[in-house]
Amino acid sequence: MKKKKIVALLIVIGIIITSFSIRGTYAKYKSSIDLNSTARVAKWGINTSQVIDLFKDSYDLEGIKSLDGSKIIAPGSSGKYTFKISGSAEVSYGLKFQFDVEDTINQLEYYLTIEDGEEEGPTTLQSIADDLTEFYSFDNTFAPNEEVEVEHTIRWIWPLNDTEDSNKADSDLTKQVIIDKNDANYGSQPHVKFKVNISAEQKN
Repeated sequence: MKKKKIVALLIVIGIIITSFSIRGTYAKYKSSIDLNSTARVAKWGINTSQVIDLFKDSYDLEGIKSLDGSKIIAPGSSGKYTFKISGSAEVSYGLKFQFDVEDTINQLEYYLTIEDGEEEGPTTLQSIADDLTEFYSFDNTFAPNEEVEVEHTIRWIWPLNDTEDSNKADSDLTKQVIIDKNDANYGSQPHVKFKVNISAEQKN
């Protein structure tokens, strides 16, 4: 009887130890890949300015590498950035956009969802800024207190052109971008950033 109790106790202890071991292993691997994996929608309010660091603010990131503990975006990586323009004004108004775009990589392909899930691209980030400005200029008059609520998605891809790209991504800083803000090299990395100012202008 004692032997059975001892065996049962050992089995229980073994299960507990295994459970903690698996949990610890899972946590280690989860923490190494958990980077904005869930869809997020950024709010772009009227009469506000937004500053976007495309890599840090993206979700659905794929092709992320790890180098010396830091997460790396390189050829073969991709992601999405979704934003919703929302707000209203007390008078008849239109929307005016002012963009300041900075892409120091110049190797990415961009796609923009304008409306009804229709995606346009590949294009440049500056063209996306121009497309959004043009889109709202065509139908750009809203009634007093009419709520604007439109959602768009920017999808980006860093194309993997050949095996040379894949090899260079592990050593050549022109072929990779560290996206961990805690990394000492983060501030000096190639980047894709843009600032947008959205304002409501009164219309007669």
